[in-house]
Amino acid sequence: MRRALMIVLLGAVAVALPVGAAAATAKSAAFKTGRYNLKPAGYAVTLKRAQCGGKLQLCVALPKSPAILCNGGPGYTFRVGNFATPVALPGSGKVTENAPFTVPGALLAGEAKTGQSAFSIAFKKNGTASGYVEVDFTYPLIGGQSVPFKCTGKVSFTGKLA
Repeated sequence: MRRALMIVLLGAVAVALPVGAAAATAKSAAFKTGRYNLKPAGYAVTLKRAQCGGKLQLCVALPKSPAILCNGGPGYTFRVGNFATPVALPGSGKVTENAPFTVPGALLAGEAKTGQSAFSIAFKKNGTASGYVEVDFTYPLIGGQSVPFKCTGKVSFTGKLA
């Protein structure tokens, strides 16, 4: 009887060990955290578990505001708004944020004006990401101008976990 009980216990352990090891080595279905180097070069985004939106969760931030050439009207390069404050990444893995940016008065021969910018990124569970940063600005009327210049610029990017 003791010998039969010992064989049953050893058999149970032999079955349980491979099952536990397989579960431990299974790939995680979560988004991979860390620094994502984006192309065009010079852009980087960090995805990390942190406090944002009032709770501990996956958060993303664009720590450096990239400069984008604005097409339409005078071709100036503007820095997008501030996206350095981490925002919560929803379960879909995609987030889009909007922020104002300031156009210096020196470029407008007068008072500084505000434009709009956007930052959008979608993470994939394989450690890649894609998205865009964008600016949108309408110049004030100058002289006898009846229709203002509208200036837009968008830079798409792809990224990979560093």
